[in-house]
Amino acid sequence: MAKFTKEQIEKANSVSLEEYLMCHGEELKQSGNEFRWIYRDSQGEHDSVCIKNNRWYDHKNQKGGYTISFLEEFYGLDFKGAMAELLDNTTLQMEVPYHAKSKPAFILPEKSKYNYKVYEYLVGKRYIRQEFVDFFVSKGKIYQGFQFNNIVFVGTNPNGIPKSASMKSPYNSFRSTVKGSDMNYGFCHRGNNEQLYVFESGVDMLSFMTLKEDLEKGNSYLSLDGLSQKAMLRFLKEQKNIKHIHICIDHDVAGIETYDKFYDMLSEKGYVVNRLLSKNKDWNEDLKELHGEIPKLAVPHPKIEQYKKVAEKMIAMRHRPSEYNTFRDEYVEKHGLRFLVRGVCSEVKKLEENVDDDKKRNQSIVWLIDLSITAICLCDAEKTYEMVLQELIAKYKPYTDKNKLRKRLVAISALGEELWQEFQTMGMCNVEKWLAMVDLEIRLKIYFDLEYPKEMERLEKLKRMKSGDCNLS
Repeated sequence: MAKFTKEQIEKANSVSLEEYLMCHGEELKQSGNEFRWIYRDSQGEHDSVCIKNNRWYDHKNQKGGYTISFLEEFYGLDFKGAMAELLDNTTLQMEVPYHAKSKPAFILPEKSKYNYKVYEYLVGKRYIRQEFVDFFVSKGKIYQGFQFNNIVFVGTNPNGIPKSASMKSPYNSFRSTVKGSDMNYGFCHRGNNEQLYVFESGVDMLSFMTLKEDLEKGNSYLSLDGLSQKAMLRFLKEQKNIKHIHICIDHDVAGIETYDKFYDMLSEKGYVVNRLLSKNKDWNEDLKELHGEIPKLAVPHPKIEQYKKVAEKMIAMRHRPSEYNTFRDEYVEKHGLRFLVRGVCSEVKKLEENVDDDKKRNQSIVWLIDLSITAICLCDAEKTYEMVLQELIAKYKPYTDKNKLRKRLVAISALGEELWQEFQTMGMCNVEKWLAMVDLEIRLKIYFDLEYPKEMERLEKLKRMKSGDCNLS
């Protein structure tokens, strides 16, 4: 890798992401004092990435950084490629200084004398029960802003002191977090029993209460104002009484991934965690449906659905008469596990050689999956082909499946070599390692089915722009 000076790295990281994306024809939508990047991938259209000057943050995946890491994350460039791309276009506006700017003081938006827009919006348009709105208005946790009549949701610490606030327009889709907010605190109600209910927004939290027809004051309720874990972790640190956590975030791709992250993290800390799913996309959509409106539907995770489809195709292939099945069965009968381990190692090499050939690549991955599952069934007579796949589907968590091509190939190759060495040493292989191998192989199949085409499309677009379709200078 080429060595770059600290000054060169700072210069590249100072390139305005706003200008870079606009020049490359990307769609940006103004949201308060920042932009949301509208992009599309295998999971649909997203607006979870916020752009401000030379910084970005992806609320869905809870990661961010500066311009270099943006090109690495979304354009598939390595560090060297990102540096070359940015230093080659130094005529783009620079945001100086590159280092983080000081955080502004937190000041609550000025209150209106009235709250009629609060009730008109939350009760009239969102169908939330008035008694719940009354409760939070009386606590000063919901009020109508003086400017623009925004609905303000206030996050407080255990002493009731305001620490954060989010605003929602009663007229349109505008939403924003108040400058200087401490995101360790969210809009909430602190109870005294062991139950905590966690939501993405204040509106969802109030909608859930309305649907359950009760504000059980013994329970705790918390809005994250997004999907960050910060407010939840601080809440749990301060509320030692909490033992049971009910995750009530949106029934969509981001919600599915975030629940799995929360479950793994919180279970490890000793909490009892479960998920409460709305029928539609979120709890307010359920409420709307009850009042005769057409709701936004729940969104399944495309990777989970594709994992199931790959499993179904593998089972169908296994039971369909073919030359391959006959060949495999004959050689397994003659040579046992040795044939399967060597076959996997051989197909891994073929896969690496033919990664750009769609047909050969796909054939190698399918054969790898089949040989690996066959090895599991040979090593553990109690497992069937179908059982192996169902076990893996149940364990699959898309948030752990974010690697790019090179890391996936390296992981499969390394595990294949490990299985071969283990077989040579002991004449057998660990079943858990075989299960991990199958999982890696199915993940690779999903990657090529869903993500690889989009990555190639984005890189091709970048190449076209560099060749003259857009004059960056």
